[in-house]
Amino acid sequence: FCCTRVCPNAFVLIFASILGFATFFGIFPQILKYTTIPTFFTFIGLFTLTCFGMFIWCWLSAAIIDPGRVKDDLERRGLLSRIQRGDIPECLRDLPICTICRLPKPKGSMHCDDCNACCLRYDHHCGVIGQCVGDKNTKAFILSFLYASLFGIISSVCGFYYCISEPDNNTILKILIL
Repeated sequence: FCCTRVCPNAFVLIFASILGFATFFGIFPQILKYTTIPTFFTFIGLFTLTCFGMFIWCWLSAAIIDPGRVKDDLERRGLLSRIQRGDIPECLRDLPICTICRLPKPKGSMHCDDCNACCLRYDHHCGVIGQCVGDKNTKAFILSFLYASLFGIISSVCGFYYCISEPDNNTILKILIL
């Protein structure tokens, strides 16, 4: 459990926290100190902070939320014990039965060998979040990449702007460009 779920997620969150710290406590304060348009960069900073927060929220949601396991869904509906006794409801009789779980598999479901469970609208098993990406966490999984991309692009552009525009900054990047 630790090596497959906690460690990859901890790595992603620590790396994101380091980038967020560098962006919000390193780059933006310096830009605001030297810029002639502080209102614009304040807005950009708030937008970047929002993207960072939404990335963290979506990432944790994708990693923690139940991906939509068939067994959990049947249990919530009160059908699991009935199916395990062999009494499959009429509405589920036409569905194929998973040979491993011995539960009905709705269309788009698939058995994940890593999780040892069938997942509704199975996309893939993600080793980084440590669970399947399926019916209930696909949106959070995809949105985490969108927000991380927006955060990364804006932070990179602002960092590049900081390297070029700050009068006291004589970095190699500034020397190469100018």
